[in-house]
Amino acid sequence: MFTVRKNMFGRRFWSRDNFYLFERHQLLKFLLLAIAISSFTVAWTSGASSSIALSPSNVGTNYSLVHQDARKAVGNKAERQDSSTEGSESFSDRTSTRRVIALLEGYDVKVHGFGFQNYGNDKDYVQLTSAEVERMFGERVCASKLNGECVLTPVGEQWMEQRNKRMGRGHCDGMAALSLLFYLNQIDVEDFGGSSVNSLQLEGNEKLQREIAYWWTTQGTEPTRSARENNELTPHEVVNELVKAFTAGANSEVYTIALWKRNGKGGHAITPFAIEDRGNGIFAILVYDNNYPNITRKIIVDGNANTWKYNTSINPNEPEYQYEGDGDTMSLLLTPTSFRLRTQECPFCEQDSIISLTSESESITAGR
Repeated sequence: MFTVRKNMFGRRFWSRDNFYLFERHQLLKFLLLAIAISSFTVAWTSGASSSIALSPSNVGTNYSLVHQDARKAVGNKAERQDSSTEGSESFSDRTSTRRVIALLEGYDVKVHGFGFQNYGNDKDYVQLTSAEVERMFGERVCASKLNGECVLTPVGEQWMEQRNKRMGRGHCDGMAALSLLFYLNQIDVEDFGGSSVNSLQLEGNEKLQREIAYWWTTQGTEPTRSARENNELTPHEVVNELVKAFTAGANSEVYTIALWKRNGKGGHAITPFAIEDRGNGIFAILVYDNNYPNITRKIIVDGNANTWKYNTSINPNEPEYQYEGDGDTMSLLLTPTSFRLRTQECPFCEQDSIISLTSESESITAGR
């Protein structure tokens, strides 16, 4: 391939042309080697990438089975939600087959639930004012108007003060109901300074504080109060009623849930949004609990034994307590939202005075 020549002293040497040919040959070998290395690297990397993408160990394990089913049911509308704190679940509960059979389509605790937790009188928030009392019952509650604002009658003032005192223990029912009203577009969340319920700020938001107080109050006025107390259902019937409501369409009734301990104390209110069938007669009612923002919680119902159980606390800062009941306790009640939207009956307008707070029924949910 290369030509060898002799110089004048008889020594062999390569011609200049040979050097050019040699350099080209070496360059070609280098290029071929580089191409080979590059091809191997690309092939290895592609193989590694494929194995990473398909490796079961890299599948997102933080998706709960509940929300996988919910995403299928509503066309992937359900968001990831932290279910790390689930009411009344054992290990067998977590590993059993779960199937969402009914739900409020699109309801998400991280969108339609408040981003702050239930509160009492621990901060100087505004409660009911004469404006909310007038809004609820009309001008007849006003003894007069001062600069266009209602001045309540003495009995109206007394009634309002009693409601506000009771709310010092918690605002659960108002938060549970208002979450649904925002979801139903009965009230515009933007009027309260946010793009979603979850983004609303309570601190410095007097309008929202008063709105929560307003809807808390409706649980104790007619016709809402009787609609809840006369709707006595066993735990299994509660599940059936919620399934019926969630699958009935856009004009169906929606509910908040009020629950108590066996002794009738510790009333609390939460917002149900889905039913999960766990098989063998066991169901889970998925709820937004305003004591625990941004977390999906669950009431466990045994349809065979007709019992229910749920872990929550009267005060969000205290350890949880297991609430439970059966077909006899009637301690799991549904409050229909449509009754809150009706004209509420004034409980004091025909009276000169009202009963004291201590003699009232204990059916009010304080939530703390």
